[in-house]
Amino acid sequence: MTTADTDDRVIPGHSFKFAAALQAAQAGPQPVLIRIETRAGHGAGTPVAKMIEQGADEWAFLVANLGMKLPARFGTPVRSR
Repeated sequence: MTTADTDDRVIPGHSFKFAAALQAAQAGPQPVLIRIETRAGHGAGTPVAKMIEQGADEWAFLVANLGMKLPARFGTPVRSR
């Protein structure tokens, strides 16, 4: 789950309450994770660099938690022509 500290549409407090409710309702030992972006807003209020960083973190989280194996060359810089 993600939220931003300056989101003016969905205040971060709602995300905190939702995360707490999920944590209380689940039966397993895994934590409920919440990502809190600083100096970011709701969608269009988020700087492009933060959007790229969040997307990269989300993909890395999925790869790690789904046990995916990536090719060795994955993530190497692309050479410009």
